[in-house]
Amino acid sequence: MNTAPQELMKEYVQSQHFTSTAETMTAMKEMFRDVVQTVMEVEMDEEVCPINSAS
Repeated sequence: MNTAPQELMKEYVQSQHFTSTAETMTAMKEMFRDVVQTVMEVEMDEEVCPINSAS
């Protein structure tokens, strides 16, 4: 599994110009939600079409 480089996360935080910890936490929650959604979609695709999934 690949992880996002620390520099990428640092650039993201700097580009958003967060003014509070609450804003940072909200952004992180949204990113986590998007990741979980993508994982679920991939798992559903693999379950529906197991021939196309890498084993």
